[in-house]
Amino acid sequence: MAVRNARPRQPAPPLPPPPPVAPSGPRHVGLIFLAVLVLAATVIVGAVLVSRPEPATVRIAGSLGMFNDPEVRRVLAGHGLRVEQTEFGTRQIAENVDLSQYDIVVSASTVAAEHLESRLGRRTARYSPFASPMAVASYTRIVELLRRVGVAELQPDGTWVFDVSAYLRLVAAKTRWSQISGNTTYPNPNRVLLATTNPAYSNSAEMFVAIASHVLNGGEVIADEAAADRVLPQIAPCFAAQGNLPVKTADLFREFLVGRDLGPAVPMALVYENDFTAGRITDPGAMTNDMVLLYPRPNILPAHVFTPLTPVGEKLGRLLNSDPDLQRMARNRWGYRTNTGDYPADMAQHGLTVARTLTTVNPPKGHLLERLVDAIVPR
Repeated sequence: MAVRNARPRQPAPPLPPPPPVAPSGPRHVGLIFLAVLVLAATVIVGAVLVSRPEPATVRIAGSLGMFNDPEVRRVLAGHGLRVEQTEFGTRQIAENVDLSQYDIVVSASTVAAEHLESRLGRRTARYSPFASPMAVASYTRIVELLRRVGVAELQPDGTWVFDVSAYLRLVAAKTRWSQISGNTTYPNPNRVLLATTNPAYSNSAEMFVAIASHVLNGGEVIADEAAADRVLPQIAPCFAAQGNLPVKTADLFREFLVGRDLGPAVPMALVYENDFTAGRITDPGAMTNDMVLLYPRPNILPAHVFTPLTPVGEKLGRLLNSDPDLQRMARNRWGYRTNTGDYPADMAQHGLTVARTLTTVNPPKGHLLERLVDAIVPR
């Protein structure tokens, strides 16, 4: 049998060249170091995000608009806090609210804070990070009428004064808007009355009781029950003739704003200065150019007082009093007079002219102010 010749074996293909060896110079070392840093940073950030605790909730008895401000809430969150508020009037809190449900109480004056302490039966730490004097929100055409009857007076610095003594004379005479001589801009048949909140529940109206009592007592603080009873008949009509009274100053200011195209429905309202200034800064669309800010003469400068009830409430009080960002926002965005900064200069940056000096008086002692309020609005 013939044998077929075998095919010669082909040589194996050459092996591929080995990959180039990376240089071990400075650039290579730097890239490795950078990669290690990125990896380490990723691990650290992840660990922080996983381990960072949830902000502690601070339950506030009372409410302020600034605590709804996203920027304020961001700063508080950076300190491990978030806030929950309740819609109560200052006097309402001091007398009727179950405080065991809250970490801190905000009072709109030292008088209200002292009333709260009396209820608690003990003295507590208190923080007063900002204040706001009483003010009257009105309109240009109304202010001109008040000027004719001696209630409104333009000051050299461009601010307006609301003369409480002259106003009380109009109330006593039961003067009506339509009776003001030459009134063609607001011939309303209603009586000339400054709209207020209910002094049984709200600090702003209680402060007006204090101001009026000082004026009617010959420029002296009410010092005894006899003096309180003597001025009471002249103060009571300021409230009784208004009819139904709102509980919160924020609600009254809202009524003032909403009624601007209805006559206006509320020609003048007793508010805090910061209600007006914060409105211009944070919600300018809600206000018109003919709205005017006046300062009662005499005035009271009530400080907002924060009374902590728990450690987390104590932390919030300290922050409001000392944190520069919170102080700046309270002043520049929410119109409060703070412990720092130049308030008139800051408001001027927003096109607002505010009083640099005020004629202020002290309220009567708590039990005497209570006597007046309880007689004006029986509960």
